[in-house]
Amino acid sequence: MKFARVVAFVLIFVAAFVLFAAPRQTASAQSCGPNVTHVVQPGENLFRISLNHGTTFRAVAAANGIADVTRIYPGQVLRMVCSTGGTGGSGGTGAGGANGVTTNILLPPPPGTNSSVPVIPTGVDCTRFRVTQPLDGLAAETQVFYWDGAPGATTYRINIYNADLRPGVLVASADVPGTLTSASMSVGQGYIGAGYRFSFRINAMVADTVVCSTPLITLFRAVAPLTPPTAAPPTVVPPAP
Repeated sequence: MKFARVVAFVLIFVAAFVLFAAPRQTASAQSCGPNVTHVVQPGENLFRISLNHGTTFRAVAAANGIADVTRIYPGQVLRMVCSTGGTGGSGGTGAGGANGVTTNILLPPPPGTNSSVPVIPTGVDCTRFRVTQPLDGLAAETQVFYWDGAPGATTYRINIYNADLRPGVLVASADVPGTLTSASMSVGQGYIGAGYRFSFRINAMVADTVVCSTPLITLFRAVAPLTPPTAAPPTVVPPAP
């Protein structure tokens, strides 16, 4: 009887040792994709969330219209899109460029509902929504933006970010009525600040809510021509007395 108790004790000890001392396998990376979402939990950051889903924080930020990647909040629903090679971070338009597939932004469920599944706003077609100009560089002073519209959007919003001196900082924003698919903005140093490279994206809006967004495009701004100095008036020498 005593021997049986000793054997049972040893077996329990071995089982406990294997359970707690064996290396624990970390949670496997979750999948990413156009229909995969993640609800932000307290203490999480965009980099770690993206890594766990096998994608990059830049791709997720672009898909969700996040300008400041350090600012996400608990309860926020993120679309965990897969990375396709970048989002135009260093002077190009990134994978697929400005003609790449645009993003439908998932919204949280309406207040008072028990469902935790986000919804896609209806009545807006984002399939052809894309930037058409500029694609090769920004003007020195005034830039005209063109895009293929998203039927159903009530307004569009052009956001411009600094990519040199204050990377990711929003420096200008303009709302455009949904019936228009072009708009001009001042992009000179006196309006959006100093720097050589700037990023921009266009959002399709419904009731001030982003429903689809173009990829972030980073371009060089042209250098304003130097204004020749004004000639000083000739000096008049009074005649000698």
